[in-house]
Amino acid sequence: MPANVYSAIEEKGFDDGTVYIMTQNASVIEAHTYSGIIIFFKSLRLSFDQICEVLSRGDIKEITFQKTEVRPEIARAEVLVKTFPGAMAASAINPARATRAKLIRIVRLMSGLIKANKDEETKAFESIRRQIAILYPGFLPDVSTIQKRIDGLGEEFGITTPFLDGKPLPDEIYSVPEFIFRNFEPIGNSSVMKELVLYYLFFGEAARKVVRTTVEQETSLGAKEGHAKLSQMIYAEWKNSSLVSIFKGFDKIGNIIIDWDKHENKTIAMTKADIDHLGLRKGDKINLIFED
Repeated sequence: MPANVYSAIEEKGFDDGTVYIMTQNASVIEAHTYSGIIIFFKSLRLSFDQICEVLSRGDIKEITFQKTEVRPEIARAEVLVKTFPGAMAASAINPARATRAKLIRIVRLMSGLIKANKDEETKAFESIRRQIAILYPGFLPDVSTIQKRIDGLGEEFGITTPFLDGKPLPDEIYSVPEFIFRNFEPIGNSSVMKELVLYYLFFGEAARKVVRTTVEQETSLGAKEGHAKLSQMIYAEWKNSSLVSIFKGFDKIGNIIIDWDKHENKTIAMTKADIDHLGLRKGDKINLIFED
């Protein structure tokens, strides 16, 4: 049996669903998890404090996991204040194990906490924010830093934000995640680019390198459709890649097989047919993500 319920959830790799915990004295706790975090619990026989004690100790008779859809809206601030430290101790958001998608879902959970703007929810948000920042120092530091990250999206990802239309960030950091989700999630067709941008805005790290370049039409008689020519000298870091995803801003427009060339050519050379098929023009600015 794991050290406690939090460790059991992490060892199981359990994200969303219901966890039934039976204690040694046959009391039953029903706990609901979202991204591996207990966000709500109840028991017919145990009080709130007694449930918290059971979750953190190891004398548990049985644990049953049931995958179900869990809405983050059911989260209770007082529960998260008690359970999040346990999840942290069980390495639920350890950088070596937690995916970007999981971390972004946890930010979404935090965002939903403060819609009512009550003191209790705000305190819970701040408590979780401080704990995450222990492992991720760039996590939601302050409003001005998030604004600088938004302003830097062009340099980091080749992305502009006309959709913001001059809308300012909220004054309080606890309102920033909801603003970002509301304005950035509807944009673009690529979950990959969206995840990279959201992670950068929340955590301050570019999790994958996005390379900016221009389109050039291939004039060689050896040009092949479905392929792109790139310099293995300029792009030496990725010369073992065989596929590149092409983006215009937030939108993914296609994948192209790479033909590595020994010359120094900073552009991406393609056949006219490929340029037309992808809806590009010679000289267009594009972003590349090299696939592993």
